[in-house]
Amino acid sequence: MNTAAVIFAAASVLSAFSYRPDGGTGLFPYECAVAEKEPLVNIANPSSLPFQKGFFITTRAENPYGMEGLAAYSSAAGYSSGGTGVSAAWSRFGIKEYREERGFLSAGKSLGTLSLGARAHADMVRISMAGLSRMEREYDADFAVRLDPLPFFSLGAVQQNTAAAFMK
Repeated sequence: MNTAAVIFAAASVLSAFSYRPDGGTGLFPYECAVAEKEPLVNIANPSSLPFQKGFFITTRAENPYGMEGLAAYSSAAGYSSGGTGVSAAWSRFGIKEYREERGFLSAGKSLGTLSLGARAHADMVRISMAGLSRMEREYDADFAVRLDPLPFFSLGAVQQNTAAAFMK
């Protein structure tokens, strides 16, 4: 009987972290400093924007963890000429009572094996419950670098929230 209880408890704990059909990135967003040089996968690092080819647009809607009312949306559009890339993006996460939104403007420039990028963003958090509501808005910037010394090897870094880091 105790063995069955332990197995049931372990299964319950593990299922709490199940991502369901979506990627789960809406609930725990992450940044990818370096990704493959393929369209639509490398816009997280602004210094990777020059590797996009022409115009691009992407959109995503998720229901993280399958929780009713919890939603994550994002969309991005941009252009790359091969040496310079620009993009604009928007994302939203939350429930009716708690919502996070973020808007981005990004640019990147390739200088051969070295690429540089910058991103300005506005972050908004809105909380509304029982007739009370509060909204906060912050503005910040990120800087990025990417080094491609070999065709099969890339090294990148993103310094997020630069203004907050230096204005303490």
